[in-house]
Amino acid sequence: MNALQPLWDYVILERPDSMIEKIIRPESADPKKVGTLELRVISTGPCCRNVRVGDQLIFNPAATVTFSYEGKQYWLISERATAAVVAEKRDIEENSAEGMPQ
Repeated sequence: MNALQPLWDYVILERPDSMIEKIIRPESADPKKVGTLELRVISTGPCCRNVRVGDQLIFNPAATVTFSYEGKQYWLISERATAAVVAEKRDIEENSAEGMPQ
């Protein structure tokens, strides 16, 4: 069981060692002010409806709280502040679970 358990609709995210942090910005944006991070969900609160453990999310870093726990960096964000779920990973997992060709 995960020692970090968020409340309400909060989600805890991490950047796994195998995942390089991706920063996505519009070309016209000031890189210091605008961007999104793509990280993996490790724990969800009991009121989360659309986000699941293992999902990769795209969100605005300004909507998060960053913290360290046991020497590792994590992000805390409300589910309603997320911009998108990276669909290709979820689609592959759902199709293989249903026995559908990929």
